[in-house]
Amino acid sequence: MDLRALLAAAQATFADLEAQPLTFTATELVWLRKAGPGAVYLPVEAWPLGAGRVTPCPPWPSSASCSPLPRPG
Repeated sequence: MDLRALLAAAQATFADLEAQPLTFTATELVWLRKAGPGAVYLPVEAWPLGAGRVTPCPPWPSSASCSPLPRPG
């Protein structure tokens, strides 16, 4: 693989990010853990950003949020 060509292509693709960066909002920080090699990462705890409390995550698989705050729709 030609890393110089890859770098040049990445720089060309993302050149506009300096003038107009991507905007996003993180609502929570989630601690993930896996049982061992080859296992999937599962949520353990979540910290809603700005809320100041820790929330245990529901057992996996679950579509429920780890956060007590409503998810943006």
